[in-house]
Amino acid sequence: MVLFTGKSRIAGEHVARAQLFAMVRARSGQPISGTRNARVTVLVLGELLPEVVTDPVDVRSQNLVYVENQRRWGNHICIVDDAGVAALLKGFPATCLRSRSVHGDLVEVAPGSGS
Repeated sequence: MVLFTGKSRIAGEHVARAQLFAMVRARSGQPISGTRNARVTVLVLGELLPEVVTDPVDVRSQNLVYVENQRRWGNHICIVDDAGVAALLKGFPATCLRSRSVHGDLVEVAPGSGS
């Protein structure tokens, strides 16, 4: 189950959410629209614009905070960036980004294969 946050780009081009959903379904994935739940396995972390962030100062989304909380509780959800989702859609593995809570609901994301 794939949850998206922010605007996603593949090969530098913005891809509309409906088109991304169709691409995920074509690879036997199940995109989720809106509702976050513990069955999510991948969060696609796209570009976070001011209208889609919980906190414009710290530039974080509710979906990212939710996934970080799930990870902290032992439910591993892989966070991928635009390059990662592009790789998955081509049938290649993607690197899972590391994340950690910094203070409160502030989440830091970094390259790597962390949990």
